[in-house]
Amino acid sequence: MVFKERWNLYILIGLVLALGLSMVFSSSKQAKPAGLQYIEKQEKLPTKQLALQFSEEKEGNTTSEDVFARFHDYVFLGDSRVVGFQSYGFLESSRVLADTGDSIVKIEDHLDAIKKMSPTSVYISYGLNDLGRNYAGGYVAKVQEEVKKVQDVVPHAKIYICAIIPVNQALTQKDARWQQIPTINRDLKKMCKKQKWIYVADDTLANESIYAQDGMHFQPSFYQTWAETILDTTK
Repeated sequence: MVFKERWNLYILIGLVLALGLSMVFSSSKQAKPAGLQYIEKQEKLPTKQLALQFSEEKEGNTTSEDVFARFHDYVFLGDSRVVGFQSYGFLESSRVLADTGDSIVKIEDHLDAIKKMSPTSVYISYGLNDLGRNYAGGYVAKVQEEVKKVQDVVPHAKIYICAIIPVNQALTQKDARWQQIPTINRDLKKMCKKQKWIYVADDTLANESIYAQDGMHFQPSFYQTWAETILDTTK
């Protein structure tokens, strides 16, 4: 009698174990881990589609640090807008030769530093503090005169001339100086072509979201977009 009861117990335990193993096996077949499901899904994609998806994901993960790390052996010249590149910590302060209120004539003050650093790329962005000044021949002629001095000390360097990014609409409507910007940019582009300098059409980036509260300077977040535009500009 005792033997029979034990035998029945063994049978019951065996059935429970078999049922449990069956449920585990069935569950593992029906619910694969998320990682495995993703891999199997990617394996079914055409090669071209997979390559495109990887490229898009990589671009989406690009950080501002990646963008600014693309600047090599350079010097930036400009006004308070350019100061933002170093004051926000995006670029090396020693390579950003700019200050609040600077105009194109300040280039002369930096020639020794430029010669010493001997950069392969010189990025130049002035204009806001030059509008309204009576330069002989106008602003564009003055840009040409001053930039040639840079070229004299670093003849091997590529020269990039940024268009003047307009101020916001409210300021533009209030002051006739800002209304000259489109015409000046058009003439800057022609001058750059003649001198074989690289014209950066960054004025196309202007929209109300890029400005600081004063409507003239830029939000920190804009500097990545500005940097990308400069870096991606070629002859």
